[in-house]
This record gives sequence, structure tokens and C-alpha cells, in this order.
Amino acid sequence: ATPTLVQHVAGAMENNAGYGAPSIIAQLPNPTLAGNALVLCVQMDQPGGVGVTVADDKANAWQAGPSRVGTNQTLSLFYALNAVGGTRAVTMTFSGAIKPNRVQASISEFFNIAASSAADGSAGASSTSPVSTGSFTPTTSGDLIYHCGVDDASPGSYNGSTIVAGSGFTLLHADRQVGTAAQYQVQA
Repeated sequence: ATPTLVQHVAGAMENNAGYGAPSIIAQLPNPTLAGNALVLCVQMDQPGGVGVTVADDKANAWQAGPSRVGTNQTLSLFYALNAVGGTRAVTMTFSGAIKPNRVQASISEFFNIAASSAADGSAGASSTSPVSTGSFTPTTSGDLIYHCGVDDASPGSYNGSTIVAGSGFTLLHADRQVGTAAQYQVQA
């Protein structure tokens, strides 16, 4: 079965300059379908020593995926497999003495993803134009390959002219103000 996108949403940037965000809630436009997979990307400024925990309104089990700590921004991926139907609100809670600013999250729902043990590799990289994700070799054809990225040089003020999908990828969102993007493809 081919992994298929059901819905995707990217939130606005939460910028609490001087105060930081203790938590943010990302709201899916529609309730999830039972058994689907959820993929969450959250980016924030890098005050140091900040942890992120993820929970939702249906108590799904969220697993940490790859995380990339840059000079100015941290980008972390989380996923929930075999999600409970009706999930809508996903809460990211930040721990540490200093709460992050410039926080943004995006969530995607896919069906035809394994209900358990779905991770088949990951990579993280820092790069300039063109952006590169790093590389890994999936062991199974038909895998979902998900990529999210953030401009680390100008957090919250990217204002770039274009963000386009990589070769073979489908662009989910491209926020030219914030400098974030997400895209996916299915491994041939």
C-alpha cells in the first residue's frame, strides 16, 4: 500500500520576544482517521537547554525522530503511529529555564503507514542553497520519506524569494516569511 497524505497544516510563528512560549497547540483542520500516522515538525530559537514533549487530545504515543540543533534554530521531528481516530489538537510543551521564541509547528497525517516500527532511517544536515537533507538508504521500497527544514541564518525574518520542492518531492508548505518548509515523497 502506498503512503498517502490525508491533511497537512503549518501554523503561524509564535513570537513572544522576551517571554518565550511555555507551550503551543497545533490544531489539525479535521479529526484524524483511526490507524493513520501523524508527523510533527517543530522549530524554535535556540536558547539552550530546552526540551520538548508532545501530547495530544487522544493520548497517542509520540516518538522522537531526528532533531537538528543549528546556530540559531532547533528543528525536531516527532511522529505518532496508529493514531486514535478524532485526534485534532497537538500540544508541544517546552521545559528548561528559558522558554523559546519564534516557535512554529506543522503536522501531517498519512495513511498506509506501518502501525508500529515504521522508522527506516533518518538524516539531518545543515546546508546552504540548495538545501540538502543529508542522506540515508531506506531498506524497504514504498517508504514515506518526510523532510522538514528551517532557515537557520535569519530566524523569523527569512523573506526569501522562493522555496521549491526537491526533486521527486511534493511540497506540503513553504513559509517565505519564517523560512520553513516541509515536503515528502514515497521511496520507489
